[in-house]
Amino acid sequence: MSNTEHTAPTILSNNYRLPFLQGGFPTYGVMPEVLDQMVHIDASRNILYFEVPKAGCSGIKKYMISMAGGNSEFGTSPQLVHDRRISPLRSPSQYPIDQWFRLMHGEGKRFTFVRNPYARIISAYLDKFFGEEATYHNQLLGFPPDHKMTLKQLLYSLMQIADHHRDIHFMSQDYLTGSGSIKFDLIGQLENFNLYFRLISRKFYFDSTPDMKNLIEFGRHHSTKSSEYILDQEEIDLISCIYANDFKRFGYFLLGPVSN
Repeated sequence: MSNTEHTAPTILSNNYRLPFLQGGFPTYGVMPEVLDQMVHIDASRNILYFEVPKAGCSGIKKYMISMAGGNSEFGTSPQLVHDRRISPLRSPSQYPIDQWFRLMHGEGKRFTFVRNPYARIISAYLDKFFGEEATYHNQLLGFPPDHKMTLKQLLYSLMQIADHHRDIHFMSQDYLTGSGSIKFDLIGQLENFNLYFRLISRKFYFDSTPDMKNLIEFGRHHSTKSSEYILDQEEIDLISCIYANDFKRFGYFLLGPVSN
């Protein structure tokens, strides 16, 4: 079999989601509903992308959808890249348990992208509390619909919520990627997206010329200009505490108090 030839696995209908959600499938410490939402599978190539929101996921999914034969031209509705109903990429619950296990332990090629935790939480905050979803996220945390959320208020609220009960955009990257229980073939960092994604396209898709300009421009539809937000020391300390496992596991430097 050549590098470009693949045998498609058995894909089950969505009627099989209930047994998956009720238990029995290995979920690697992640809530089944979250795992099913955040893992995107190219069925013909056995490629599994573990999505981390606010870490380049839009461009990654656009590329995978295109390579899987789907329509990746979303025109004036770039948010459709996140709509699982129209995506050709599969969810874990659409696989028999034995096949899902083999994907996770040998047959599958697993990757994810992570991001500096300071930048990621700023991006999520600006995206979710200064846009169309602000009312929803305010109410989710027990605030009035028209509340003007500050980052400190958000961080203190998140400290009171267990990681797996937070909105996916505020879950830790460590939790979303199995807390070390999943063996990844590659963990890319958004800060070096260009280099890491070229490696993924060559290693998994045998594609040496991905349209990086198009992917990066598409990702800008979801840009929040997080680099312009200046954290104060209290915000830095809160983020360092809430996302301590992200800093430790993925090698990002903690910014502690300034010492004399």
